[in-house]
Amino acid sequence: MQQPQQLIHPQSGETVFGKPLESGDEVQKGDLYPSTNGKWEPFPIPDGISLRDGSVLVVRPA
Repeated sequence: MQQPQQLIHPQSGETVFGKPLESGDEVQKGDLYPSTNGKWEPFPIPDGISLRDGSVLVVRPA
């Protein structure tokens, strides 16, 4: 997993500080993704699912 960094929502410019998850990382409660409404929202996938290449950006807030 990468180091914490400031990430910017691609539509709204809203920022969040955290670690981007990589392929193979497991999703945990509290992880966020850039939703189409312009906000960082909880990732709507059950905990424990592993991300695959090409998945949406998911961030673990620091």
